[in-house]
Amino acid sequence: MSPAFTARLAERTKGVTSSAIREILKVATRPDVTSFAGGLPAPELFPLDAIREAADRVLSGHGAAALQYGATDGVLALRQHIAEAVSDSEAGAAAAAGLGAPERLTPDQVMITTGSQQALDLISKLLIDPGDVVGTENPSYLGGLQAFRLHQARLIAVAMDHEGARPDSLASTVGPEAKFIYLLPTFQNPTGKSMSNARRLAVAATLAEVGVPVVEDDPYGALYFDAPPGPSLRSLVPDLALGLGTFSKTLAPGLRLGWIVGPREVIAKLTQLKQSGDLHSSTLCQYVALDVLRSGAMSAHLERLRAVTARGQTRCLQHSTSTSRPKCVSLVRRAACSCGSSCRAALRRLRSCPWRSRRRRPHSCPARRSIPTAAAATPCGSTSPTPRPT
Repeated sequence: MSPAFTARLAERTKGVTSSAIREILKVATRPDVTSFAGGLPAPELFPLDAIREAADRVLSGHGAAALQYGATDGVLALRQHIAEAVSDSEAGAAAAAGLGAPERLTPDQVMITTGSQQALDLISKLLIDPGDVVGTENPSYLGGLQAFRLHQARLIAVAMDHEGARPDSLASTVGPEAKFIYLLPTFQNPTGKSMSNARRLAVAATLAEVGVPVVEDDPYGALYFDAPPGPSLRSLVPDLALGLGTFSKTLAPGLRLGWIVGPREVIAKLTQLKQSGDLHSSTLCQYVALDVLRSGAMSAHLERLRAVTARGQTRCLQHSTSTSRPKCVSLVRRAACSCGSSCRAALRRLRSCPWRSRRRRPHSCPARRSIPTAAAATPCGSTSPTPRPT
């Protein structure tokens, strides 16, 4: 870098290194690689026809509006649809858990973001000053940790067990001075763990007792195989929670559309911050996503995603043995796989892995990957590639 710029770097950027996600994607997109490392949806399952038809309808019927500047918080009709869909999902989860229906969301409690990664950045801008404490699961999503560290947060690790974050660890390690706690209760990234209904209630009670806000990230909740996930933390402690969602895993990541739901005053403040970032997320992509949702194609697409990936993972488990994959990879059946390649292709590569027969440390095996979904591989304890919060 030019010395003229090096001498003028902002303090917060001096410790920034290349993103692990960027490095993963550089390898994962190679045609000769079957990667378990990145949460890339299978491209052969993208709803190309539905998106193409939606784009045609949008340009024919709303072309001028779709190509014009838009509202910072997003297209109103899309925010209405998300508010209704999230409210319906939360009501169903509450009923299944024997709880009363939570208060329904309104459009002014929803903001559209350029992917949920922007949501993490905006929340960091809103809440984090240098040195502020942020609680995270250990391990946690790389992109979240990267956003928090860029804003110079001090990360505190919350211990996990087989259900995810432990309420006793939340209470003992994260005090009321923390700015927020970042949790993924459903198909946690990268472990794939999901909280039971009892654990969700216990975590919500702890958050209410401590009085610390929670940022609940849910990129994979719609990709369950059997029963839908339990109640969201946002529905249990709505005044303390921001909920993040995305179309990247369910529709297509190239649309770069996500959302934040939360208290109206907080959403209004986040909208002000977004104005200085990108003015608004792609209006065209918002209209296309809305058309797909309204046409009913999204529901059919989700059913196909669940069915195809469930069959593929069942075959993967049936053909997998302890001698056909590195010991550092364990397979579980929890949710739809977001890998870009089929499990069968992955197994072929694992069987031919030259490291299988060599005595190597697990983290040195090039086939070893932790999958940021409940679908396929869980990290091997201390050998997890996810940076441990410090």
